[in-house]
Amino acid sequence: MKPERFPHISREIAQKENLLIESFVGNGSFKDVYKCKKDDNSFVALKIADPSATHPERESREIDSMLKCNVSQIGKLYKFDSYTDISGKNYHYLIEEYFDGGDLRRKLEYQSLTRAEIGQIGLQLSVAVKELKNLNLVHRDIKPENIMFRSADNCNAVLTDFGLVRDLSEDSLTGTWLVHGPGTPLFASPEQLNNDKSMIDWRSDQFSVALTLSYCLLGFHPFQVGSGNPTQAIVNVYERKIMPAENVEKLNEFGFGCLAKMLSPWPVHRIASPDKLVELFTGLIV
Repeated sequence: MKPERFPHISREIAQKENLLIESFVGNGSFKDVYKCKKDDNSFVALKIADPSATHPERESREIDSMLKCNVSQIGKLYKFDSYTDISGKNYHYLIEEYFDGGDLRRKLEYQSLTRAEIGQIGLQLSVAVKELKNLNLVHRDIKPENIMFRSADNCNAVLTDFGLVRDLSEDSLTGTWLVHGPGTPLFASPEQLNNDKSMIDWRSDQFSVALTLSYCLLGFHPFQVGSGNPTQAIVNVYERKIMPAENVEKLNEFGFGCLAKMLSPWPVHRIASPDKLVELFTGLIV
């Protein structure tokens, strides 16, 4: 785990918000995260953004998007504010829902998931993607680290971290000249890797959901060939190659043949609607 970037600032913000810091959870590219206790003994997550990495417009879209969402499968944002230290430096922070069950990456490190559990995760993520589609939003960073659980005792997944969200009703913030678009390459769709902005919509999130679930089932990237490595798998996705036949066969054996369609290189060949996606995963867990 990387060390805290703002240990003194975190304590000052926590004091301002009447929170008690229980622990430093970790950090990503842009934020440090803390588990904090409220006066009523409930917990929240305090996320402090790195001022040197803050993108005001993207940050604004993250906040607006989270506030629009109203399903239990998407994490709750309680407050967004800023704090200015004695030197005049400004720190933006968020107070969000805290998840006792940790994230999917950690869950996979400590246990093997059953097909039923993976199906349940797929259903919850499908509901989340449906909500985003209805709001004209694309998450663009669905991956194990951004899939959380309120309890370690079940697989009711919750989608979090809207730092790369795109609002399709607004102008894109990504430069057209960039070779690759925003996202985590290991879990990104072909249109993201190629920065084909006109092709990015809810089906890009569908691809990332399927890739994540395939990783849960297979234990490796579904576009990985034989004993190849994840880097080559990313290249295969980037070049819009079809999934290796042996991996498609394994997904079929697991009863998740629908993932192959969701992982089609071209969006037009994926599942046609979020409702159909929810229906498919509902059928898998019945």
